[in-house]
Amino acid sequence: MVNIGNNELNKNSHVKQADTKLILIRVTKERAVIINREMKLHNDFEVFWTANMERKNIVFKVVARTKGFVGFGLSPQGGMNHADVVMGGVKNGEPYFTDRFSTGKSEPKIDDNQDWTLLAAEENETHTTLQFERELDTCDNEDLPINDDTTKFIWSIGATDDISYHVKRGVAAVNILDVANPTVDVSQFDSWKIVVNTAIPHTDTSYWCTMHKSPAYESKRHIVGFKVLLENEKALEHNHHLILHRCRKPGHAKIEEFYDELVQTPGGLCYFADGSNINDIVDTCQAVVFGWGKGGNPYLFLPENVGFPLNENGVQEYFVLEIHYDNIKNISGFQYETGVEVYTTTDQRENDAGVLFVAHDFVFTMIIPPATSDYVVNGHCSSACTQSQFPENGITVFNVGLHSHLAGRKIKLRQFRDGEELPWLANDDHYDFDYQQLRPLSDAKNILRGDQLTIECAYDSTYKNPSAAVIGGLKTTNEMCAAYLLYWPRMTDLDFCASVFTEYGWLYWKMGIKSVNRDYQYRFDPLVMAPETMAGKRFSEVVSTRVNWTSELKEELQQKTRFYDHFDICMANGMQTYSGYRFVKFPKEFVP
Repeated sequence: MVNIGNNELNKNSHVKQADTKLILIRVTKERAVIINREMKLHNDFEVFWTANMERKNIVFKVVARTKGFVGFGLSPQGGMNHADVVMGGVKNGEPYFTDRFSTGKSEPKIDDNQDWTLLAAEENETHTTLQFERELDTCDNEDLPINDDTTKFIWSIGATDDISYHVKRGVAAVNILDVANPTVDVSQFDSWKIVVNTAIPHTDTSYWCTMHKSPAYESKRHIVGFKVLLENEKALEHNHHLILHRCRKPGHAKIEEFYDELVQTPGGLCYFADGSNINDIVDTCQAVVFGWGKGGNPYLFLPENVGFPLNENGVQEYFVLEIHYDNIKNISGFQYETGVEVYTTTDQRENDAGVLFVAHDFVFTMIIPPATSDYVVNGHCSSACTQSQFPENGITVFNVGLHSHLAGRKIKLRQFRDGEELPWLANDDHYDFDYQQLRPLSDAKNILRGDQLTIECAYDSTYKNPSAAVIGGLKTTNEMCAAYLLYWPRMTDLDFCASVFTEYGWLYWKMGIKSVNRDYQYRFDPLVMAPETMAGKRFSEVVSTRVNWTSELKEELQQKTRFYDHFDICMANGMQTYSGYRFVKFPKEFVP
């Protein structure tokens, strides 16, 4: 072992050894000072790291199966462009190490400022180990700041110490400063498995819903954790997301009888009539209990002081499991088992947890023009809604999941109070559709009555080939802008707080459309009826191929949809909590 300087990972006064896991289980209102993580990127490459939030620095240790050079870096999107890279090894018993910056598919150039410092280097008969550190933010344009954004680890190994083309390489997404997931002994809990084995519809996108009844527990329990069942390659490939919804309590025996009948069926399409009758009850089963997105950790365990209530008063409850299947190749004749395992306990916790969904509603008025980057859409959870529906002391948010689709690049969740903007609840400037995590907040956040929340998403449609606009909707090729907030104490009178741009007349006029058919089957993508040159085409096709998207039109649309009135959506289990019409937009202090 060649020791170069202080070995942060080996200071037992601060953390455990790097080859063990320091697990931070409780979510508190203060950020963990020490964050210790490990990640196996490949059978031949492992990385361990310790972030000291008080000192604002980070130490990495990489262990690679090679006696040649080792490359490791941080990349915003996973490629070599703008990657912050170190390269090093041990040659003839002496360490070598350089801080580099990559601008493309070539050997990274040596950085003018050597901000990464080698701490230790070791080589044995099979592996090379390097340990190095730097500040979280060096203020060097050739270093990537380490913050709460999703980052890509990139790595490579060479056959010799002569730095040339690698023999192996890879990339993996990570949230570097998130605390590790807790190691939990699930044998202490009861398990309820919700399993679905469905023949996947022969279409590119399907939302499939199945009805389930909770076990006959005789008294209230708390749900304390979840495990998504992804135990085969098909589930990993075709599961885009799944959501477990709690159904509204039946108002009379006939509804309960109807629910029971659906429990016995294989389910059906959630949002379209297919003869299964499942779509008839979706609106009564909208309260979210758990959600998982593509690339997300299959496990979620709640902090020790919260749990989702189950079987209150000893009465069984009904749930709908919604699974979004992706079948881009339109493969027919296959099915697989998937679902979610729910962990429960009779040891009730201090607080009932809830989930609040904040979004721009997923409709066609949410438009990202063709060949456009950094195009921003936002949705609001109004101050009127939080004022009327929040508990007296507000709510405490401990976990947030951000969600958009293929065009999403950046997402932030903003909070306003009394005309001032508070620190963002969540932000990710490197959003990755294939790495959607439910992320524990570094500091639990309070949202009070009268606060306004705004979800803001930046999109890039330039990936579309041929060039096309993207509209809001359910398909992966459509877009969403949303956040899931896990919080306590649970609200029974609010679970969906959103807004939607509804100036249809103005929008049709700008798109050159005179009339549309928005009947049930066309509600996500209207059928254009006039003018004659557009008749029979869907709205998405018209805005992709028939509109002259000048820079002035793009800017006008963005300003109108961002800063003018949105219709206010303040719902509990599929029902508006107020009567009439109400509108919301940015607080006046933030309208240009």
